Amino acid sequence: MENSHYHCGFPCSRKMVVVLVFLLIVTASLWAEVSYSGAAKLTVSTIMDLKAESSYSIRMPVLVGEGPLTSGNNIKFKGLLGLSPIAVTFNADAILTPVAVLELNIGGAAGTGWGLTEGLQGLLVRESSLDPVSDSLGGLYYLGKAGAALQFDTAAIFPGDWTSVVMRTYHELNYQGYTGATAEQLWSYELGGYRKDGFKYEADYLIGYQMPLMLNTVALQLETSRFYVFDDTVSDTILDLSVILNFGFTDDLSLMVVTQFTDKERQNTTNDYQVVKGDWRFTRVVGILNYAF
Repeated sequence: MENSHYHCGFPCSRKMVVVLVFLLIVTASLWAEVSYSGAAKLTVSTIMDLKAESSYSIRMPVLVGEGPLTSGNNIKFKGLLGLSPIAVTFNADAILTPVAVLELNIGGAAGTGWGLTEGLQGLLVRESSLDPVSDSLGGLYYLGKAGAALQFDTAAIFPGDWTSVVMRTYHELNYQGYTGATAEQLWSYELGGYRKDGFKYEADYLIGYQMPLMLNTVALQLETSRFYVFDDTVSDTILDLSVILNFGFTDDLSLMVVTQFTDKERQNTTNDYQVVKGDWRFTRVVGILNYAF
């Protein structure tokens, strides 16, 4: 009886080798264009904020075209570990640039906190009418998010050292929760104000001018945020305004100085939902020292 199994033979084997070599060449060429970068950041402020962060990013080209809007298309994967005196948080993001003026972002975060003094508590839980209780290492803070940014630099149209006006707006919907609280309990993570589990909408609007000087960027940023966007819980839209100065000492080392104002009220123990709208006031000056590697 004739054997029903198919035998490839030398010609077929040669084709398989050619295909494998081609795939290896394509894979190697793609990985040759992959870039890696990292950063270490230290944040301090006039209200005694202190936080150290370290991040690492992998960037690879995808959906690359030949025109100026698509020649730099890429996807970036970024991991960030942040440590403050009262909390530790890990963030992970995937950022797709399908066209030069657009970024799409999905990501998440998780962390936990502990207490140092009565006023420095990384995790607090309270019933709506009761005093807050420290929940040191009692659960996990978590966040999932999706966002999109539109951005533009006038230097792309008018090349030159003094023609760079940058404009960017970023919009994000996220869900924040705490595993150590019930659906009706309020909680606070890393002194962020009391809230319940739920969705939050955030939007940033930035305009800045870049210069070939040590003071290389001057910018103005407006941030808006609103909790419980799909809930019947009453929540105001909070505004934060920042004046940003960035000093580039070297290609790798920079210092950002941010002066911030807000219309968010200070925490009020008689208010169940602590994040409420109030009068405009100065909040703090923040210094962010960044080292890229």
